[in-house]
Amino acid sequence: IIPPQIIQLTNLIFISFEDNQIDKIPVELFKLNKLLKINFLYNKIKHIPNEIKYLNLIELKLGINLLDSFPNITELNQLKELNLSKNDIKLI
Repeated sequence: IIPPQIIQLTNLIFISFEDNQIDKIPVELFKLNKLLKINFLYNKIKHIPNEIKYLNLIELKLGINLLDSFPNITELNQLKELNLSKNDIKLI
């Protein structure tokens, strides 16, 4: 579980939750509108909330999770790096 207090860190531009047991991304995380890079490698995430579109990410790492479909990230116009490796995505 990601602690709710994290949204008080309003100046964060990079956050890494790599190699934990996270299975759900709390939508509150997307209130950190200065975030540019998020790392969720090696977790148990199955779904990406639609609220991710409110961020101006340049890097999103979701490799080695449990995603079975391509996340809806088409509105992330600034995205330069996307890692979806080693998931269970069947169709792009």
